[in-house]
Amino acid sequence: PLLASLSFVEGSASGQVESLLYTFVVDLRVPELWPVLQKILQLPLMFAAHSGKHELFCLWQLGLQEPRQIWDTFIHEKALKLGRDYHRYRTAKSRNELDEIKAKSESLREEEFGCSLIQTCLRHGIHYEMEGAKDRLQESFLKHPEEAPFSEEQIRYAAEDAIAVARLYPLQVLQ
Repeated sequence: PLLASLSFVEGSASGQVESLLYTFVVDLRVPELWPVLQKILQLPLMFAAHSGKHELFCLWQLGLQEPRQIWDTFIHEKALKLGRDYHRYRTAKSRNELDEIKAKSESLREEEFGCSLIQTCLRHGIHYEMEGAKDRLQESFLKHPEEAPFSEEQIRYAAEDAIAVARLYPLQVLQ
């Protein structure tokens, strides 16, 4: 784990979806920050993530306990589809194994793409600032030297994911 990004949403008395967003990016390579992060994770708040299993694995790898409540925006999008991309629907009349394998592969690709953070943001009318750079920036973390500081763009990208999820959460709850 390299970075953790958190966006806290402060609601307004008027019931608007969001009033203020406070976004933080934490360098997880600094072990002295882990106890502070653990205290935040134990707050009685709803935590949201997109494909949260990755975040959970990172927390566990650091020896941190997961939050009590987690909303996964990816799982929500999958639940809304309720199997509409199931591969057997594409090959209902075919008994050909090759057709089934191709259909399954195609269904999985479409599901991953359709439920991706960028596509989910597009469906909900949320602007995702780093859309064109997401793949390149994800790759930059894989190749990032262990002791090197993160670039401003990498930090902005990590923050953008947290901001997008913070904006998605109330819209999905209303859905």
